[in-house]
Amino acid sequence: MLNIAIRLLSIIALSLAATWAYAQQYPSPTFNNVTVNGSANFKGSTSGTTVLHPSATASGTLTLPAATDTLVGKATTDTLTNKTITDNQTNYTRTETGAALLTDAVRWQNYAITPQDFNASAGTGGDDSAALNAAAAAASSATGPNAGVLYLPPPPSGAYNVCADSFRPQKVTNGAASLVIRGPAGGGATIRSMPGCSSGAVLFATMQIEGEAFSENVKSTTKLTFENVRIDGSCLSRYTVFNAYSVGLTFRNSVLRNAATGNGANYFQQSGYETSIDNSNRLENINDAGHTCYNTSADLPDYNLWLTGTDNQIGAVAVDAKIANFFGAGGGNNHFVGTHGWGYPGGTDGQPNLRPQFNYLMEGNQVLIGTIGDQPTVAGIRLQNTIGDNSGAIISGHTITGPLEATVKGVSLGNGVNRSTIVGNNLAFTAGANAIVADGTIDSTNIILNNQGAVLTSQLTLSGLGGTTNQTLGLVCDASHCFFSSTPAQGSSFSNNSYAVSGSNGQHIFTVNGTTVDTISLVGNFAGVPNILKGYTLASGASQLPACISALNRAFAWVSDFATAPTYRQTVTPGTGGGGTIGNTVACDGTNWLAH
Repeated sequence: MLNIAIRLLSIIALSLAATWAYAQQYPSPTFNNVTVNGSANFKGSTSGTTVLHPSATASGTLTLPAATDTLVGKATTDTLTNKTITDNQTNYTRTETGAALLTDAVRWQNYAITPQDFNASAGTGGDDSAALNAAAAAASSATGPNAGVLYLPPPPSGAYNVCADSFRPQKVTNGAASLVIRGPAGGGATIRSMPGCSSGAVLFATMQIEGEAFSENVKSTTKLTFENVRIDGSCLSRYTVFNAYSVGLTFRNSVLRNAATGNGANYFQQSGYETSIDNSNRLENINDAGHTCYNTSADLPDYNLWLTGTDNQIGAVAVDAKIANFFGAGGGNNHFVGTHGWGYPGGTDGQPNLRPQFNYLMEGNQVLIGTIGDQPTVAGIRLQNTIGDNSGAIISGHTITGPLEATVKGVSLGNGVNRSTIVGNNLAFTAGANAIVADGTIDSTNIILNNQGAVLTSQLTLSGLGGTTNQTLGLVCDASHCFFSSTPAQGSSFSNNSYAVSGSNGQHIFTVNGTTVDTISLVGNFAGVPNILKGYTLASGASQLPACISALNRAFAWVSDFATAPTYRQTVTPGTGGGGTIGNTVACDGTNWLAH
């Protein structure tokens, strides 16, 4: 009985605040408020012993039985492995004074979404299609200060690759959010068709914009913007960027480059409006070091930029295309302002001769203001195939520059071009009569005035005499002479009279480029009879006989300074001979002046 009492007293003491200085073993005790001096050993049946040391400040080790994980100390530096932290389960405070406590979810809202959020290896050389498209979809639905921003950190391999699918930044389920895709300020973010890729989607386009899938009530709010991004077709993709439909697509400080050979472009817009590609952007097809795609112009895509949409604003530089740097198809009232189209002539930046046929190939009511055409092989601007509403192009302040072959035209007009305005352009780099040419007769509804060049074409409306109605005739001027490129309509008869100009019957003095030109008189019966030009000399000077060109075919001129009388059908060369007082009529056969 005495032993039993002693054991009971010991248990009671333990339940209060017991202290042991020696080892004891208790099979299944319950302890409250126990102080351990030394150490307490806890033995499991199969898992060894756990030792607890007494002081929180003393050094020691807490060994967990059968431990398979890491126990993190409160004030220690530890490395976590194989851990998952669920959104909004962790709080953060910045080190700065006054910083607020942020939940995990709020903290992440302050950072832009990146492709690495969906694949930690994005940008290291593999296929990043899935990561890019997932990141774009997530960014468009994110909230917080970086909502709608997809950031592209500089990729370690130099590029983000697409192969399994094109990059489709606007293929978002709700389609109601705008999206900004932004690279670093240095422009070091490249999205490219993965070299060697053979998937149909990427061979069609490196990037596809598909806003046409959106409902009408959100189309105008789903803006898509690119900043500091390079999109590279790697000479594989027919289109570097294929835009099926967009409203308000914007590029800034970006490069669209290296589409495949053939009927494609660096940028093609099938439909949509209000696209802005300003003069901070560049469209190019250029061989990279160690990767030659283009040996001749035949290897290039047909266009740098190809628009069939409407009301778009273009100001970019475009370099190297097979047919044209800029192609405005089917009208659309697109504005090309300050654009610069050109092609490498061979040797520039180590590139071969990659010049386009045209800098600008335009249909219908396109607008070109302050543009530059640089070293085309056929013409700086080609207007053709006007659209059904008969609204023509506006071209003003355009400059063509060279060096150019003598056959290159400044502005070339196709049959049927009408209601176009071509005013105030500098075409002086073109040779002779090639400043402005037409496939056929220039339509009288076109307004062509004040264009600098070796030979310039203008239009003049003359009041008919003798009861005839007003007529508009093509008027061709060089630096010192003007002459008509067409004759009055059949049946108009003016005997021994001059056309009345500006309401004044009789001869009229014209001023071209600040120079007073000779009097223009049309005499004789004009039922199909060509023009007669007066007051020319063979000797060089302000009155020198102009060159005989196709526009002057069947025209006559009076030359007043032959030194000797010419023989019949003698070839007469302007600037050669002269100095005499013998007058004689000469006729133009479209190539040479012949004495009559």
